[in-house]
Amino acid sequence: MNGRLSAHRAAIIGVLQLVCVGFVALVIWRRRNEIFAAFDLNATALLSLTVLMLLSHVQRAWELTYLLRRLGVPEPFGDGFWLSGASFLLNHLPLNAGLVVRAIVLRNEHALPYAAFLSLTMVNVLVNVAVSASCSVVLLALLVPHLDASVWTTMSILIALAVASMLALYLPRSALTPLTSSGFIARQLRAMSSATATMRGNGVAIGASAALALSKVVVLAVRLSICFDAVGSPVSPQLSCLLAAITLVMSVVNITPGNLGLRETMVGVVSAQLGTSLVIAMAAASIDRVVSLGYGVIAGLPGLYSLQRRGSLISRGEPKRAR
Repeated sequence: MNGRLSAHRAAIIGVLQLVCVGFVALVIWRRRNEIFAAFDLNATALLSLTVLMLLSHVQRAWELTYLLRRLGVPEPFGDGFWLSGASFLLNHLPLNAGLVVRAIVLRNEHALPYAAFLSLTMVNVLVNVAVSASCSVVLLALLVPHLDASVWTTMSILIALAVASMLALYLPRSALTPLTSSGFIARQLRAMSSATATMRGNGVAIGASAALALSKVVVLAVRLSICFDAVGSPVSPQLSCLLAAITLVMSVVNITPGNLGLRETMVGVVSAQLGTSLVIAMAAASIDRVVSLGYGVIAGLPGLYSLQRRGSLISRGEPKRAR
């Protein structure tokens, strides 16, 4: 019986992998004009973007393994690197499929409860939102000399996001003591409180996560700057950092798979409000997307193969490397 279930699960995983690759291929086909534009990049720009994509991949892998170490799970960096590559590719499917697969793999390999992984992931999201939103507010204040109503509204939303994230991170556990209910919301709040306490520690963990979040803004800003140069419309470092910070705030929730189309539109709208052509900005963001998709396939397929070879996607009753 278990053998048949495993075979069925393996077949489902195989189909999902094919769907993922097919979906990415479809997206690349629909964006073939941007791909041709990307091929017009000079060798230095294309190499630079590829190296920066690799650096972003390393950041995600380090973030994952660091979170796991906070949980007492010493995931090897190599395994984390391939898992991050696979989940990055799968996140271009609906419902954050990459995050789901990551949780399943860690459950099967380390007996890590889903609630523990998702809670610490949420804590990391809060850190990223707080840092990115704070950066966006500062950069808007620097770039816009006269703050009209729309800018004030945007800044107010970003400030509210940053403050809410910090309050959630430092919510005292004593505040949740009265929640004796066993309901879903009460259980999730208690799990989040426990995760924040684990992550906070003596403050070093939050500082490390914040520094990593800031480095993500910088790396993405450099990528966008290269893409704007490629379409013949250079932008200031402040604007590229602002676009990167707002993009990372939006990436917390994938409204569309991988925020395809939404991210490019947002980059265009923000750029247009600050004096850059909407079409040019969307073209620049599309070049970054195409190179990102290409790198996602290159890094994601070996990652999926690594997970399949290790049997990490199929539960075998007992975790492979339970600690």
